[in-house]
Amino acid sequence: MTCEGEKGPYAVVYDTRTRQFGNQNPSFSPPYGLRQAQIDEDGALVWAFVRVHYGERDMLARFGREKWIRYFYGNGSEVMHRCR
Repeated sequence: MTCEGEKGPYAVVYDTRTRQFGNQNPSFSPPYGLRQAQIDEDGALVWAFVRVHYGERDMLARFGREKWIRYFYGNGSEVMHRCR
């Protein structure tokens, strides 16, 4: 799915067969890691993390009728990106 972030659009993908979560943009390369995924009739809800220079940031990605990604920060705030 393609999402709109502060720095422009980026694409993420979740392969249900291999259980791999990642991005498809060569210019956007923070490594992602998968924590857990839930797949049901509404789609997939993926709990993952993205590595940043000082550690890891948790994120949730919703693949289905609703498409979004939420990034969670250590200070308790979160940012949501709408996707298509």
